[in-house]
Amino acid sequence: DIVEVEDGKYDSGGITIESSGTQSKPIIIRAKNTGEAELTGSTYFTFRKNEHITLEGFNFTSAKYTVVKLEACNNIRITKNIFQLTESEGESGKWLYIGGYWDDGSILSHHNRIDHNIFRDKHQLGNFITIDGGDQVSQHDRIDHNYFYNIGPRHDNEMEAIRVGWSELSLTDGFTVIEYNLFEDCDGDP
Repeated sequence: DIVEVEDGKYDSGGITIESSGTQSKPIIIRAKNTGEAELTGSTYFTFRKNEHITLEGFNFTSAKYTVVKLEACNNIRITKNIFQLTESEGESGKWLYIGGYWDDGSILSHHNRIDHNIFRDKHQLGNFITIDGGDQVSQHDRIDHNYFYNIGPRHDNEMEAIRVGWSELSLTDGFTVIEYNLFEDCDGDP
């Protein structure tokens, strides 16, 4: 199936996706014209136990701290979107989050791709992209051909452009590939 969103501004609140496509017949959720469907206010997506879905071409200006969340998903592609969220002072935000399913930490995410997006202007704690997991970090995810711009000011912790894992997951293997991205003025967390 293809869900195509017309140009305009939308404040639709939380959208939870609980359907899946297949490798030969993925579900595609896209803006009719790249960047012209603006998701504002409290709009966010939660993908839960999904596979073979593409989210494409949206302009995220929402005031949520996470606008795309993948819980125990595989083969999800986030592509050609613009992320420039409206942040609240003092609120930590993980704009795009990949993790496990917390009711059952044994269900992990894997083989997801984040590509050809723009992430810009993050000034509160948190990350543009966070890859976590349950008992181990999400595996075989790929982050490529994205533009990361303007994260800061410098902070001692929790302000990386991309964070893969954390202390509790540091001894697990993620096999994450991060390549061909451009980082400009990304000086949040050393």
